[in-house]
Amino acid sequence: MLRKFRNDTDNLFYSKIDAWLVIIVVLAAIISIATCRTLYEEARSCSSESMLFVILFSLFEITLFLLIIDAFVRCKYLFKEDYLYIQSGIFVRVKIPYKNIRSFCESNNALSAPACSIDRIKIFYKNKKTGKESFTLVSPKNKRRFMEKLGSIIKANK
Repeated sequence: MLRKFRNDTDNLFYSKIDAWLVIIVVLAAIISIATCRTLYEEARSCSSESMLFVILFSLFEITLFLLIIDAFVRCKYLFKEDYLYIQSGIFVRVKIPYKNIRSFCESNNALSAPACSIDRIKIFYKNKKTGKESFTLVSPKNKRRFMEKLGSIIKANK
């Protein structure tokens, strides 16, 4: 099944990634590395408690950076048989049944979302848990093809 999931290019859309967002993440990583290095240099001449703090802080920074990179690399949208599957990293996994999708439109909304670009699509749907109207933002690389596919699926499920 994993092989089918990765090779199913007709139904799989990866997120578009804006250059400015990559620059911000890289700058944050450089600042974190510089901070850890400075703390390490200062802690070498101090107590072992200071060194422990530096090591723990460095591990925290590395873990945070890896989670952010994972969210970039694994941000994708997959059209399954009955639902749209949205994944961003290890924490965000959303399944939106096609029958619950009401509409969609282009958006430049900067709200936090499983999208790595400001060039987004806003999908309105009925949340199955709350029963209320909700929305999510996605940013597929091939936005036109994604919208065409979603539109045809919505028509077929009405």
